[in-house]
Amino acid sequence: MYEEDYLLRQLKGVANLAGYAITGRCEIADIQLEITVFQDGMQRKVSLHDYLIQCLENNQFEAIQEVYQDVQYSLSYYDHHRVCRYLVKELEALERPELAEFIEQLRVWG
Repeated sequence: MYEEDYLLRQLKGVANLAGYAITGRCEIADIQLEITVFQDGMQRKVSLHDYLIQCLENNQFEAIQEVYQDVQYSLSYYDHHRVCRYLVKELEALERPELAEFIEQLRVWG
């Protein structure tokens, strides 16, 4: 229930932002969000962080775009910003021209 309540998610985001301001630490692994994915005809729940890492390692860029569009409104503003910054950094490092448009969208959204 906690993760389904919009106000509580926003308060959690503010608390995380205060923690970041104090410690200077900001990692995508801190985002506690499970998503449902379909793999091999099976439905599984995985953490957003693990799924993004897996997609990056396997060059599944369409899957990254799909999952980002699915979760962007489920995240607090702070978590959304962290996901965008993380994806921009990782995708830019790949230097793939076909990702330029998506990277630019992430910059605008994040």
